Amino acid sequence: MPSTGGAFAFMDPLELTRALVALETPTGSEQPAIDLLEGMLQRVGYHTVRQPVSRGRDNLYAYRESPELVFATHVDTVPPYVPLVEDEVAIRGRGACDAKGLAAAMVAAAERLAAGGERRIGLLFLVGEENGSDGARAAADFGPRGRFLINGEPTENRLSSRPSVRQRTRLTRRRDPAPSRRCWTRSSASADSRSPRIPCSAGPP
Repeated sequence: MPSTGGAFAFMDPLELTRALVALETPTGSEQPAIDLLEGMLQRVGYHTVRQPVSRGRDNLYAYRESPELVFATHVDTVPPYVPLVEDEVAIRGRGACDAKGLAAAMVAAAERLAAGGERRIGLLFLVGEENGSDGARAAADFGPRGRFLINGEPTENRLSSRPSVRQRTRLTRRRDPAPSRRCWTRSSASADSRSPRIPCSAGPP
């Protein structure tokens, strides 16, 4: 677990990534990550609010001042659990990329902005993204809202922007779950790559 004795340790995204990836948090059992983030953020002065999503499962919103910009991502992962391993090149384990590493980077970014005097930053951590997105649906009514939102999802290091469009589709998964952004590797947790309505490329874009 990351040291909470000083701001530098807390701001280190690698240290926080290690702590989050070490936790087993598949969809439906995300609370260990929410508990860790809430405790750390409270200790460095954030106001934190939990939003109940279902029994024993909460979204977490943290901010110091009413946010202008909100960083948002999710803390749940697809099964099965893959333990944390690390070498000189990378941190690996379930959620290291999708999306616990992103959560850690967002915390570090918010702290660096605060150190420079910009404290109008919100941090929104969601449950349920990998299966059903119930946390995201609940967060539509969660506030205070910022003027801008940056959503953290792996995009092969490409910046992606979307208009305000919502589409709801009911699909049935018939194979093993995998992150929806990598539907060419296995059946997606959010969509079946065999569906003719949702084309999936044969490899990374």
